[in-house]
Amino acid sequence: MSDSPIELMRSTLAGFQIAPDVKTISNIQDIRAQIQSFREKELEGSQTKFKVLSRKLEISTQAMESLKQTAESSQHAEEILSREKEKFRIAKLLNITENEIMSLESQLQKMKEQLLQLEERENTSEDICQSEENANMLKLNFYHSLGFDLETAENTGNKRVIIHTENDLQTVQISNKYSPYFYSNYFWDLLDDSKDKK
Repeated sequence: MSDSPIELMRSTLAGFQIAPDVKTISNIQDIRAQIQSFREKELEGSQTKFKVLSRKLEISTQAMESLKQTAESSQHAEEILSREKEKFRIAKLLNITENEIMSLESQLQKMKEQLLQLEERENTSEDICQSEENANMLKLNFYHSLGFDLETAENTGNKRVIIHTENDLQTVQISNKYSPYFYSNYFWDLLDDSKDKK
């Protein structure tokens, strides 16, 4: 056996088995890393929850403050709402009234136009009646000059024609059985006969 220190150290080191220890140390380091990661995640989760709870607390505080203000001004808000409803109702009534006024104005304008048309027709009818009366007067004067006189019975309304000739006087009753054309020819024939007798 050599007494050299170097050889002694080598033989001593050769007797140690460090591979299992190295593996154990590596496993310990992995576990520590996992624990550290888990703690960091837990911390992040706790911080997130804390932020969420803080935000909820802030919102709840604001809501409570808003509720207090609303409770204090609820009566005023109801009055404003009631006034707004009344304004809306009045505006609606005004709109309906304006539409009715426009409709009535349109109807009035149409009635004025119809009245004007009726007046024009009445004036035209009066002119026509006047013209017819004038024409009838001319016809009666003409027939009278020929010896024809038209008479109407007051009690019955029947009409008759009295024909005056130099030698005779004839009366012809006018009936609806015969046409005006028939009577016209008949009267002219009488005139011709009276002329022939002359």
